[in-house]
Amino acid sequence: YAMQVRPDRAPTHGSRRARRARGDAGRAIRSSGHASAGLHVLSCFYTFVPVLNALETISVPREPLQAGQQRLPGAIRATRLIFLVSGIGMASWAPMVPYVKARLGLDDAALGLVLLAFGGGSMLSMPLVGLLTHRYGNRRVISVAGLLLCVAIPVLAIVPDVLTLDVTLLYFGAMLGAVDVAMNAHAVEVERRDGRALMSGFHGLFSVGGLVGAALMSALLALGLPLLVGALAIALLLMLIVLGQRRSLLVRV
Repeated sequence: YAMQVRPDRAPTHGSRRARRARGDAGRAIRSSGHASAGLHVLSCFYTFVPVLNALETISVPREPLQAGQQRLPGAIRATRLIFLVSGIGMASWAPMVPYVKARLGLDDAALGLVLLAFGGGSMLSMPLVGLLTHRYGNRRVISVAGLLLCVAIPVLAIVPDVLTLDVTLLYFGAMLGAVDVAMNAHAVEVERRDGRALMSGFHGLFSVGGLVGAALMSALLALGLPLLVGALAIALLLMLIVLGQRRSLLVRV
């Protein structure tokens, strides 16, 4: 009797192997889950590195100035806001696309062809802006092109036909391209004079502007405002920023 083993407690090699296999599988699943979670965290980190750099350059400790360097708080702030304006202006057009498509009765193919005018305007203007900035300076080009960019946003909300939409998108892309070239050239000079790494922060604020522009226009439309009213509100906001920061931009650049 002492040597007897109850059948329900009898050890079997098969059950032990099954438990061992299940344990190995569980550990493998947990390790793969930890690895995927780590990859997700890394991807999120590298996605928002430009934004983090933008915040870092704001609070970085002031180091002693080297020869030829100078602190430019006004020019740095103005450059950041111009990058923000460019991002908001470009992204504010995205929520308007379905409204324009429905009002003009465009199908997907026609809309795709029309949108080519937006990129075409930027491609045409960018090679010419270098000549304008060399002659008139980045501050004048940023100010004029930024204000003309604000005019295009409400016009896009009321275009009556496809031809007018094509011309307006061509003009809109050209002004965005002009602002883009001039603000980057201005940012290079600001970074050179200041002596700190600022460029990634500037471009991080351009990305933030893209999020803000799309979200702001979508929120205004969700509140029931007409498309023209929302476009005018964003255009007015951008115009005030450009006018307010114009004098803080570097003059002879």
